[in-house]
Amino acid sequence: ALKALRERLAGILSRARRLAMAAERSGRSSTPYLQQKRRDAVAAFWRAVPADCFECGGYSPRARRDGPTKMFLDPVPKTYQKKNENNDKVLTSILSSAVDRSTSSRLLYPHEAREHMKELYKREHHALEALMPLATTGGISCRIANRAENGYKVFFCSTLLVPPNKFRPMQFVGGEVTDHAQNALFKKLLDIDQTLQKLSDLKMYLLNQVAREQDQDAKISTK
Repeated sequence: ALKALRERLAGILSRARRLAMAAERSGRSSTPYLQQKRRDAVAAFWRAVPADCFECGGYSPRARRDGPTKMFLDPVPKTYQKKNENNDKVLTSILSSAVDRSTSSRLLYPHEAREHMKELYKREHHALEALMPLATTGGISCRIANRAENGYKVFFCSTLLVPPNKFRPMQFVGGEVTDHAQNALFKKLLDIDQTLQKLSDLKMYLLNQVAREQDQDAKISTK
């Protein structure tokens, strides 16, 4: 059954690659016909993907999108949790070795989503290139060296282009000199970025502390 499923997924990916190549040859990557065929191939792929992992047989939390700017990580259903326990599968955080015991949905932060995509690209970059040809085949990631290691970066913005100072001059409002509106937004971005960095460092420290305490408890229990 596993062999048949792998062959089915390989067939779907092959179809997606052929569609991408056809679009590249025609020079028209956004025709309605090709768009619909790509959507059909992607939908067929996700319907065929099993709930458990091909590599280890474990079950992981599912990510879901809530609107255009938020993603949430749903806990593993109780049925799958029991299967994980029966097969000695332990879920750990992508950011540390701490055990993930989440029982409710939680916000999936960008830096955590980036680590998930990084690991996914290491193992499945060929499949992702077939499923998302606009982002990979002939697109931005073609200019990225070593797509297996760095292809995930196409989905994240870590650098913001800032217009030169002459396009952000001081303004005079009511006889008073005020900063340009863009400068105020950029300052807010810098403040938010520094705050997030501090929170991320604090979270990593706490997660590592929890992991060390769990290791110590495990060593004590085995003595």
